[in-house]
Amino acid sequence: FSDLSLDANGFHVLETFTHDGDALVELLGPRNIQDAAPLVIAVGHGGRYKPEYMPDRSRDCPYCLKGGLTSFSTISDMYTGEIGFRLAAKVVEQSPKVPYFIIMHLHRSKLDANRLKDSAAQGDPIAEKAWFAYHDYISIAQLKIKSTYGTARGKTQADEDIEGIKGLLIDLHGYAGKNDWRSDQDGTIGPPPFIHWGYRIPGNFLNADVNDFANSTFTHASSLRSKDLDSLIRGPMSIGSRFYAAFRNTRSEDSTLSEYLGAGIPSSEFPDPASVAKDPHWCGLTKIGSKASCRYFSGGYTMIQHEFVDWRAKIGQLRMNTVQAEIPRMIRFGNGNDEDRAKMHDQCANAMSVALLSFVDDLFGLSADSHENTGAKTSCS
Repeated sequence: FSDLSLDANGFHVLETFTHDGDALVELLGPRNIQDAAPLVIAVGHGGRYKPEYMPDRSRDCPYCLKGGLTSFSTISDMYTGEIGFRLAAKVVEQSPKVPYFIIMHLHRSKLDANRLKDSAAQGDPIAEKAWFAYHDYISIAQLKIKSTYGTARGKTQADEDIEGIKGLLIDLHGYAGKNDWRSDQDGTIGPPPFIHWGYRIPGNFLNADVNDFANSTFTHASSLRSKDLDSLIRGPMSIGSRFYAAFRNTRSEDSTLSEYLGAGIPSSEFPDPASVAKDPHWCGLTKIGSKASCRYFSGGYTMIQHEFVDWRAKIGQLRMNTVQAEIPRMIRFGNGNDEDRAKMHDQCANAMSVALLSFVDDLFGLSADSHENTGAKTSCS
């Protein structure tokens, strides 16, 4: 981001992992910790740098299995870095506080920051160091937010005490879906309109009440007084519904775009991702294995691991609520030209900032411009 006006947006480079003079991973944030917003933004698949001193990752590595946190891909989530930085700048504009922003500059062909280490780095020592730096920087940012905003305590469904940082981690990704998802209910294949909001809850579990689901990355949020998991992730005031409302209010009128562009799964509008993914109106696949179903992204390594602030051990009571956003190609690429793409990124970032800041404020009873934390008071249902 050396070509961006960081100081003008209140950002400073707090940590950098370098090799051979190249900045491979960066942590940006406020110079003064009291100026921090209660938000961590992570972008692990938006990097474009392919240094010759690092080998390319191989599909044939013994650690790359099909599915899960070891699956193999070298496809970059294009423009997620740009959207992430615009999101961070919008938070500054709207709050005005400065979020923490962690960016992986390496292309996914060199390192996959959203996988287990062996699959991510494939034994390359530089890639392994960059992988650790990326995840350590997320943990550093979480602890800085703890210093600024403190923690809140709740009780799980099993009546266990749980403590969590008053803040939120969002992990930004992108998907294409152009060969399976339909762009609208007119039968046209791709590009799909939906943002996938992931909370580590598989789509097939979201066809019923999820309040008894014990392994979401909103375990802490749902433990707070007067909060329930089902309302938090797909109620009218969920992140997905907040984003869609804000996005529709700001996006330009374009008859070529689906009216559902920016709709969330899950959300109050589309509460059941599995049903949407199997609906022939939305899914153009005829067969995946034994059933026709498009893919819903429920969350990956980063948001799962960093629900625990001690991410290396993934133990202990201290948590932080995490969510993954899979942004569709139409929002990331726009209509193809630079001006339209920049406008779409700006509209997405604006809506996401509104959604995230208001959600965190309602969840913990705090505003991004106030440190008078009195606990969660406002309903998110």
